[in-house]
Amino acid sequence: RGQTLFYDYQTSIKETPTCNTEEHIIQDGETMIFSDEELQHNIATMWQGAVHGRGTSIVWFWDRCDQSRNGGYLHNPLLTERPDTTAALGKLTLDLNRLANEVVSVTEAPANVGMLYMGTNNLYVNGYMNTMYRTYCKLGENGQKTQFVVESDIDKINELKTCIIPHVVTVRDNTFDAIEKYVENGGKLMVLGKDSLSKDEYGRDRDADKVAKLLSKAEVIDINIIGTDLDTASLERVGVAIENLIKTEKYSNISIIDKETGKNITDCEYLYSKYEGGYIINLCTFRDDDREIEIYVNGKKTENFTDLISTETYNGNAKAKAYTPMLIRIEE
Repeated sequence: RGQTLFYDYQTSIKETPTCNTEEHIIQDGETMIFSDEELQHNIATMWQGAVHGRGTSIVWFWDRCDQSRNGGYLHNPLLTERPDTTAALGKLTLDLNRLANEVVSVTEAPANVGMLYMGTNNLYVNGYMNTMYRTYCKLGENGQKTQFVVESDIDKINELKTCIIPHVVTVRDNTFDAIEKYVENGGKLMVLGKDSLSKDEYGRDRDADKVAKLLSKAEVIDINIIGTDLDTASLERVGVAIENLIKTEKYSNISIIDKETGKNITDCEYLYSKYEGGYIINLCTFRDDDREIEIYVNGKKTENFTDLISTETYNGNAKAKAYTPMLIRIEE
């Protein structure tokens, strides 16, 4: 999901398909290692990338030279030695072409929620990237596409219903002013970290009263970083806050329930769009076990739906297999 985050970042900057010119789906190494789990990871990576706006991919590595084939450090990722992966990639490409309209409808669905991205914030805040990543994952678990906003195009913040500040401590004055105006005009602000927005781009303290006034109009989530990542309690608080946000603001009328727990499914991502009078849901789980799921639309359980990739039709519930994308069609 770290890869799809940056596809979303790129397409947020410019609405155009991205190109991965060196798609490393298999780790480099001198020893060839095969596993069914790795194959599923590879397919999930490629499918999810396409859903998140990657239009072209050059998969690493296709080579016939003796150095690679006879135990060189590029031996393990050789697709010429992996017929199962090559065949699966071929089928995936055909599926994406067959289902292009449905996939694009999900890709181009507008985002309700966005995050402020500040690359220079890494210099001041340990754990910033992981805070952003964890938040991104929680949004995906709640059916929300993420749009990123950058300082060079800060006016795009006004396209969002809610903007999340993922522990961004340092921002330019014009960015702070734009956030103030966004809130004054009715935009909703969620801030992770009590010290967020407190400094300028040079690390100098911003007027404390001004910061306090803005944060008083936001939902502020206290977080704690251990090393470079959120601790367990902070991650739980962020997850609960995002789930409550989606419910309170009614950003989603679709929920995916883990039948075993009776709660929203976790360790997954689902994004959806309205399509030809019904819905298209792209779902992929990121755990090593299969789970039974139920789908609810407007609080009502969906009794019949179809996975357009496998063409299998389900009645009431379905098995979401580990790292196996599903493109679900619901008729209304």
